[in-house]
Amino acid sequence: MSKNKRSRIGLTKALRIIANSDNTFRVYGEAIGSANSTTTVVKKVVVEEKHHDWDLPSRVVDIDANTLELTAFCHPRHAIMTPSKKSSGAAPATSGTDDMTVTITLDPGTTGEDMTVCTFPDVEHDD
Repeated sequence: MSKNKRSRIGLTKALRIIANSDNTFRVYGEAIGSANSTTTVVKKVVVEEKHHDWDLPSRVVDIDANTLELTAFCHPRHAIMTPSKKSSGAAPATSGTDDMTVTITLDPGTTGEDMTVCTFPDVEHDD
């Protein structure tokens, strides 16, 4: 688990995202798992990154009180073409890092809605 020094959050250790594929990984955080079970609480999870689009997770599993396991599809890196890249014909990067944000919402759309947003910098990718 990689930890944020100021919070009790983390991701699967040595996580490497494969673009154009389903990816399964764990998110660790206080009371994000079975402490708020999906059998009694509606739980919505969204994965976002600056340079990649993600589908909504096809699978969200409570591993324990503080752990969720997600499976979600990551699309290839957005091609960011500057004028110099357009003229040189350079292709977008085939690997690198991206900042990942995982948003976990308990009981979305209700008066008891509770949202946790976890941002993980520099997650490794193979595009």
